[in-house]
Amino acid sequence: MNRSGKPARQITIFPMINPVTNDLMDQKLEPKLVDGVPGKHVSFRSQMKPFEFRPGISRYDLAGDFSGAKSTYLSELTFEPGAVAPNHFHPAHEESMFCLRGSLNAVYGSQNDLPLHAGDMFMCEKAVRHGVFNGSREKATLLAIHPVLNPPPRVDVP
Repeated sequence: MNRSGKPARQITIFPMINPVTNDLMDQKLEPKLVDGVPGKHVSFRSQMKPFEFRPGISRYDLAGDFSGAKSTYLSELTFEPGAVAPNHFHPAHEESMFCLRGSLNAVYGSQNDLPLHAGDMFMCEKAVRHGVFNGSREKATLLAIHPVLNPPPRVDVP
């Protein structure tokens, strides 16, 4: 429920292409409801302290094995104008990137300047060179989505 009165965006990630969903009421199952704050399974972004991932890039690790995740690592990266996440590849998994705010430019394979605006996303397959830079004059924010539990292995490349 969005109680802010402002538009909200929800990003849903499933670890499979066609997730099976069931209506618990149709199955006559009564779920045990838990009241209160769910502890480590919720990341309160306003209470997190970022670390400097690269010069001009603040990183907030939102989900991973540290938060109870079983298959996903999520990080929010805030790019100052001119900041660069160097070109790299992941030898064993893909990475999806979702531009949450502002404008960024992505590197993908041999393409060196793919524009990303708020709401745009691209998925980079394993072993494909990619990177991100902020060529604008405003801050920009990116959500990095990895299908692994820990900070993913990466190989930096030119």
